[in-house]
Amino acid sequence: MEEYPTKYISPRLGRRLFDFVQDEEINLKNSLYDLAEELHFFDDLAEIYNGWLNQEQHLLEGESKYYALCSLARSNIYQACSSYCRLHFSSAMVAARMALDAAFYAEMMARGYLSEDQYLNSQSKRTSLGRTAWAELKKGNDLGGRVRPILTAMNTLSEHGAHPSPRTWANRIMGEKSVALSFFQNAKDSNHLKYHFLGILWYGGMALESFLLIGREVFRQDIDHRLSMLEEWKDRMETNKQKFGIWPS
Repeated sequence: MEEYPTKYISPRLGRRLFDFVQDEEINLKNSLYDLAEELHFFDDLAEIYNGWLNQEQHLLEGESKYYALCSLARSNIYQACSSYCRLHFSSAMVAARMALDAAFYAEMMARGYLSEDQYLNSQSKRTSLGRTAWAELKKGNDLGGRVRPILTAMNTLSEHGAHPSPRTWANRIMGEKSVALSFFQNAKDSNHLKYHFLGILWYGGMALESFLLIGREVFRQDIDHRLSMLEEWKDRMETNKQKFGIWPS
């Protein structure tokens, strides 16, 4: 692989930006230290994603759009975990939301509510798809068992990151006597740090489950081994989360 020389600019340029990035690096190292007992859950989920996306056989006809969306979900879960560990909680929630968006689009494509051309070229179709799905569910139409939980999770993530609601800024307010605004959002304590990290991974597992089951339902692929790995991972996640004594309101 060709190596490129390191490029340099004057240290007088972008000083505040460099300071900010250095603070992020410190946050990342501290978070990884605090999450040392939980990081294997990230590694395990990444391995299942990678195994699914790096299969040796050629993609089947019509499968490429699901492959692309699954790749998008994986990259956004990576981004969500990276942002979270650098103490950008809201950015992490946005990235996790995008991972679920990818799974939601895939689910609706598999059910004939969205074509590949509409996904690529019709913003109005994409933006109205959530309303369409809720309307179909209210009518009692069958969208499978996965769409409703994904929609609910997407709404929750939007409240915590994608919109400037009060809760998005709650952890940015520092100090008691005087008010200061921090670039970073600190967890209440170590248990909360771990709990929300596992929550982000849980959303990544939700997205992956959709892609695995679409592989079975649409393309008749054998997913039993990978699905059993994902189910075993979910069981271990649930057991681990219980020890924190923190539950969603």
